[in-house]
Amino acid sequence: IQSLGVRSYLGVPIHATSGLPLGSLCAISNEARDWSADDLDVLHQSAQLIQNELRLRDKRQRLFRSERARSESDDRFITLANNISQFAWMADAKGDIFWYNQRWFDYTGTTLEEMRGWGWMDVHHPDHVNRVVKKVRHCFETGTDWEDTFPLRGADGNYRWFLSRALPIRDDSGAVVRWFGT
Repeated sequence: IQSLGVRSYLGVPIHATSGLPLGSLCAISNEARDWSADDLDVLHQSAQLIQNELRLRDKRQRLFRSERARSESDDRFITLANNISQFAWMADAKGDIFWYNQRWFDYTGTTLEEMRGWGWMDVHHPDHVNRVVKKVRHCFETGTDWEDTFPLRGADGNYRWFLSRALPIRDDSGAVVRWFGT
């Protein structure tokens, strides 16, 4: 330090969010001087600002990693859901369907906009739709598992029979928050 002409030095430590020391923030002078309490206070405040920024950076990095992990998890779910051999769907607690897997759309030739809510009734055979609605509505209202067989119209206009099941997904208190069906 003397070779650089430094004759006076004041420093305060900077710590990582883990508490480990990273280094110090210092003020140097090529003149001999007595540092005042105000000088030390300014240095401490500056070091605190740096440590706060380091904490924010760490939080942003954790958030980024969390979002990336969630995105990867969502991608794995979509890959799984769209490649199982069954039709799959999800509904809210009341039974309004808000999601189908790609197999459903491929078979029925419909869109989510057409099928959202109770739009699925349009692809049920007219001789069976009232029975299916009555049974599934009862299960949605009581929170009990559902199972039924019925014919569905494919994109080609032909009806084929399917076995369908749905289970309520519950929160920690036991309340139904959504349904998952195949």
